[in-house]
Amino acid sequence: MQSGVWAGVVAAAATGGVLLEFGRESGALFRPFNAIAHLLLGPGTLITYQFDPVATPLGVALHVITVVVWGVIFSFVARSARGLSLVGIAVLFTGAVALFDLLLLPRRLHPGFDEVLSGPQLAFLYLVLALALAVALPVGERRAAGDVS
Repeated sequence: MQSGVWAGVVAAAATGGVLLEFGRESGALFRPFNAIAHLLLGPGTLITYQFDPVATPLGVALHVITVVVWGVIFSFVARSARGLSLVGIAVLFTGAVALFDLLLLPRRLHPGFDEVLSGPQLAFLYLVLALALAVALPVGERRAAGDVS
């Protein structure tokens, strides 16, 4: 589980950076994180473009928590995978996460950033999630085993 937490934290940082960049490109740096906060604060945060002292930190926290949970689940799914098979499992896993997030969840529980990102941006975000999980999981496993070299 420790390796999954590590993978999730790394993936949250990577995808968080992507969300910030997409926000910057649109002229609303914090909007993707504000949109995530709709889960607890309601739909008004979907149209909050600038930093909000409640919505923005809450959106960041929800993003990190969610991605860490996905990282822990991924660590169990990909427990014995290595190399290209690990990357393949990460891509399939992240595809399932995207389907869950965007198609299976009721609209009220969607991640929110799907309201502010384009289709290609969403695809890139989930690809970054897959690659970050695939790269970070083996590092997390080594860290959990005490081999930090």
